[in-house]
Amino acid sequence: MRTRKYIIIVLVVLCAACSPTGFFQERQENKELDDTIVREKKLWEEFNVDSYQIEVRHASVWEHYTVINTVKDNKILNFEVRCDPGNEDYCKELPTKSYFRPDDYTVQGVFKMLEESRRNFKKEGDTSWSDGLSVTFDTQYHYPTVVNFDFVSGTYDDDYTIQVLNFKPWINESDYE
Repeated sequence: MRTRKYIIIVLVVLCAACSPTGFFQERQENKELDDTIVREKKLWEEFNVDSYQIEVRHASVWEHYTVINTVKDNKILNFEVRCDPGNEDYCKELPTKSYFRPDDYTVQGVFKMLEESRRNFKKEGDTSWSDGLSVTFDTQYHYPTVVNFDFVSGTYDDDYTIQVLNFKPWINESDYE
């Protein structure tokens, strides 16, 4: 009789450990993050800001650079890449690399990165999409200000950060000069 009670207790504990609660919680957290991104993008679009200058920092273990884009009518007029001291040669080569796209460093480009991260996420280990991505938004214009990507738990060199250092919407044609 006593052995039977222990077996029942062990089975209850095992069943509780295997419950789908974690799965449903992960799905809920992913949905909340997804809903936040969709809401913030909609708020950004309601401002109808299609011309601006934006300075965006890309930082990872492997790369540190800043892209300054001048955008008019949602098209890049001009871009500049700046690197940390000592990496100037890298900055000269970066625009020729196939993986470098100045469009990624526009407001629309950062939102697109967020959407692609959700669409392309493949679970590795114990990291869910919402655990591997953190994002904050500007309180006035609702564009992403800081995005941290870290989808492989415990791996040092896979994470990177996109940070908007400066954003200036253009009001007048003279702002482009």
